[in-house]
Amino acid sequence: MRFKTPREFGRSHLKDHGFDATAVRHALFAVHETIKQESAQQGVNYLKTELKNFWSDRKKLIEVLRYLSRMEHIDHWATDAEAASTLAGALENTNG
Repeated sequence: MRFKTPREFGRSHLKDHGFDATAVRHALFAVHETIKQESAQQGVNYLKTELKNFWSDRKKLIEVLRYLSRMEHIDHWATDAEAASTLAGALENTNG
């Protein structure tokens, strides 16, 4: 068993209950979007649109993304970890 990457999760598990509704799951999908669209802004836009508590959850999202970025030493996580780091930086620079 291993830790799935955001790309492996993709669009699956994006419902309105349980793990699917958590900030962690949305952070994983935002990383997926960042990679797919080659733009951290797309990940930020997704989070702003889909999380009704985006501004109050912003710091938590940054921490989750920083945690995910530390997976860079795991081969299958390299691309996703880099995107998580880039997205965390973009969130830090996002103003309301």
